[in-house]
Amino acid sequence: MIPRAYLRPRLGAGIAVLLLLVGLAWCVRHVLGILDLSESGENSFTLLWALVFGSLVFHLVLAWTHRPFVVTDADEAAALDRLRVTIAVPAYNEDPAALALALRSVLEQTRRPQRIHVVDDGSTSDLSATEAEFARLAAQYPDVETIWTRTENRGKRHAQIEAFAADPAADVFATMDSDTVLDPHCIENGLHPFAQRDITSVASVILAYNNRNLFVRITDSWLLAFQLVVRAAMSRLGCVLVNSGNFSMYRAHVVRDSLPSYANETFGGSTVMFSDDSLLTLFAHLRGRTVQQENSFAFTVLPEKVSHHLRQQVRWMRGSTIRSVWRFRYLPVKGWAYWEHFAAWVNFTLITIAFFVLMIIMPIMYGAFYGYLLLFSVLICYITAARYLVVGRTDQSLAFQVGTVAFAPVMLLWTAVVLRPLRLFSIATCTRTGWGTRGAGVEVGVAPRRELLEPA
Repeated sequence: MIPRAYLRPRLGAGIAVLLLLVGLAWCVRHVLGILDLSESGENSFTLLWALVFGSLVFHLVLAWTHRPFVVTDADEAAALDRLRVTIAVPAYNEDPAALALALRSVLEQTRRPQRIHVVDDGSTSDLSATEAEFARLAAQYPDVETIWTRTENRGKRHAQIEAFAADPAADVFATMDSDTVLDPHCIENGLHPFAQRDITSVASVILAYNNRNLFVRITDSWLLAFQLVVRAAMSRLGCVLVNSGNFSMYRAHVVRDSLPSYANETFGGSTVMFSDDSLLTLFAHLRGRTVQQENSFAFTVLPEKVSHHLRQQVRWMRGSTIRSVWRFRYLPVKGWAYWEHFAAWVNFTLITIAFFVLMIIMPIMYGAFYGYLLLFSVLICYITAARYLVVGRTDQSLAFQVGTVAFAPVMLLWTAVVLRPLRLFSIATCTRTGWGTRGAGVEVGVAPRRELLEPA
């Protein structure tokens, strides 16, 4: 059976109160440190940490007070039922088992789409058996139109555009990766925000499907913490800037109006092949509010090897750099999105400098070691990782999740020592706009969870 996910509101409330008490205690301690101007040396960065922690508290308050959109009005519910939803599923050298399970999960939704359009973007691997299996399964759902198109290899965006252009009647376009499995209520819950006419895109919450590998578990907790803290806070403000390409939904008219720019984006003279999700999100935000629906879940296959993980991160970071240029250029200065984006770059710059000075220069040159900064960093790490426990899963126990959160400092170390320098490298090489993964075939499949392919 396909795993399911759900929110734990009571546990979330308890964790929120605990974090509030910890935050207040820390604030009192460091506000007193800031006021004591006679102190210097190891407290010279106290103001910086206070600003960082203050920003964290601000975003945590927004995140913890964010609630899923719920439609209770009968007329609004009927209007959502009438929306024509088309799902675009580009596939390129995908694991056949992963793709088959992904398509089955769409057909078994509590609210099925009107159309599923799979576009095989010139795969070098043979997906004909998967196509035949999809056709056989789709025959059981006559209310869903299914299309399978094979094109020459032109990239993910052009595969999506193939599906977008084929349905001029769609009200909502959903973008879905071919290795993503949808929770049965993903589409139903994800459509609820569209009852508000000014909402132009909805991001789902993405969880790891192949979560038995320790490296994947740690990565999963890190990605989920980002979604339930940073993205949830920005959703509260209506200014989500990065939807997950694994599964997100957009007003169809916004996508159609943006297709020329979407198809022909260039940067530094090169065609941009990646960062499609963040570009669609930018188009959507320029036309309205962009949000996240916290009870719309999808499961994706995360990299199990460090080499694959690093290539994926480089692609994401290069795309983030390119997208930042467009955000600073096109986002209105009066909006929350602009200043949230600006603050994120300031935070990255200051923390990078502080880490380099305090953890490298000072120990080498002066033998100084600031242990309390490590404790502070670990505290922040656990505060954000605690959001991981808010999402329950039918294939995980609470004890399993607590064990995952226990490894949060490992991800902190990985981020500081590996990913932060990697981001500097990605910024410097952002004009390299090729995809960078899956060129030689399937990199990770669903083999660790293949038992889920058996009929329920």
